Amino acid sequence: MSLLPNRLGQSWSENEIKDLLQEVQRKIPIELIADLHERTQAGIVGKLRAVAADCYLKKNLSIPEIQKLTGLTVDQISDAISKREIQAKWKEEKKLMKNNKNQKSQVKDERSPVIPSSSQTSETKEMISLLKDIKILLEELVKKKQTIL
Repeated sequence: MSLLPNRLGQSWSENEIKDLLQEVQRKIPIELIADLHERTQAGIVGKLRAVAADCYLKKNLSIPEIQKLTGLTVDQISDAISKREIQAKWKEEKKLMKNNKNQKSQVKDERSPVIPSSSQTSETKEMISLLKDIKILLEELVKKKQTIL
């Protein structure tokens, strides 16, 4: 016999969530609900907290309605909502940071020097040479401007 429940870590189906909520409303003890669902007590409470956060943030249910639905305390519901909001902010910040990193790498790629290859035409090589000369002239102008200031 295994010490861990069979469904530990597995996804919850919609029907299983509905059953869970009905069992909570019938005031079945968490220990028995965990056995019925072949999950840990922590897994049951964790799912109830996730449902509570979803009900508040996505379905706009009130705290008393969520309490009645999940059997959780106000503190448990508030904590679940806060943690979900923090996770959403972290996810958004991570997404923004990734976008900024991608934009910076694109700018860096656009600024990277072109390395002549043997397949380039003489016109391309001449253009590259002119661009390098322009770069040198601009750097000299910047230096002169800095000494004037």
